[in-house]
Amino acid sequence: MYNFRLSFIERLCKYLNCRPKDIIEFIPYEPDEDNDYDIS
Repeated sequence: MYNFRLSFIERLCKYLNCRPKDIIEFIPYEPDEDNDYDIS
């Protein structure tokens, strides 16, 4: 899913003519909620 998100960010950057870092900071990466690791 991250690869899809990254390619989406890259296309968005080309459209907005900005740096990928700006988009990544603007849209923080949220891990899937299904991947919960219980540390007990």
